[in-house]
Amino acid sequence: MVLAFLKAEIDSERFVEYVLACVDDVRLIHEPDLTDAFANERRRQTLKCYRGYQSNDRLFAGFPAEVDWCLLAVTIAELATFRYARVPPWTDGSGVAMLVRDGASNVMNMPHGPGKGTVLGIEQALHAGSLALGSLQPIIATAESVDGPYVLLEGHSRATAYARACGQDETLDLIVGYSTDVSGWAWFNRLPPQAPPTPTQT
Repeated sequence: MVLAFLKAEIDSERFVEYVLACVDDVRLIHEPDLTDAFANERRRQTLKCYRGYQSNDRLFAGFPAEVDWCLLAVTIAELATFRYARVPPWTDGSGVAMLVRDGASNVMNMPHGPGKGTVLGIEQALHAGSLALGSLQPIIATAESVDGPYVLLEGHSRATAYARACGQDETLDLIVGYSTDVSGWAWFNRLPPQAPPTPTQT
């Protein structure tokens, strides 16, 4: 999860400067060795530095310490039922439930900014065939259990673009963290649970 998070954000115009300000060697991200415990810890410290990971701060304020991370295969239709974290601009135009499908439908009404621009850029690349579903870093989500609700942690723009541009039956792998304590996360969407995706472990 930590590596996927860093890989996604070092490729993001919005977040790359924060990653570079904290990482002591970009090879930790671009040339990872997950068998190296010291390198793994340096990546965790990088995510802690600018995102507050494992320090109860910033994006990870209130996030549980013990999380069961796994890969989950979902269809685009199932991804569309996931919820945005309670952060702008994703809370704008996605309705009371803050569902990805509603945000995807209303993205043109979102305030102009990096989120909207990234969504439209990914969508255009998917339609043009210069980008394939699943070629970007996996989206990261979290839930209290397999019954949901599923709330995005990282990858809001990608999820929104996929919901707009891809077929409903197409599938992709996500990283999902399960914890019964995740409702204490500061940005968790606490609305009543939606129908969960059918879990297919990969």
